Amino acid sequence: MYEKKQIMAVVIAVVLCAAFYMFGRADVHDNGNPADDAREQLERVGTEQQRAIDSIERIRNGLDDSTTTVEEIADSNRETNCAVEHAESRIRQCAEIVADSQQRISECLSICEAVRSQKAQN
Repeated sequence: MYEKKQIMAVVIAVVLCAAFYMFGRADVHDNGNPADDAREQLERVGTEQQRAIDSIERIRNGLDDSTTTVEEIADSNRETNCAVEHAESRIRQCAEIVADSQQRISECLSICEAVRSQKAQN
């Protein structure tokens, strides 16, 4: 029985030493401040990352708007080109009509001149 008491005393002494070593050491430092600093830096990085994402999204939206505007301008240019081509076609038609009218007027003047000269001879 004496041996059991000695074994129990040794076990208790080992447990007390282990507890003192784990919880009572003065050389274990509190890392609270560096951990807080790291947390704050990570929060700042997260905030800056979100700002960068927001900026990229604004740029993307601006580029989308610019693309839409460029497409609208291209469509407008195509419509303008069609209108110009149509106007040129109408101008060519009008020029043909003017040329034809000039030829007819010239023929009419010739006929009138011929009639006047026949009248003058009679």
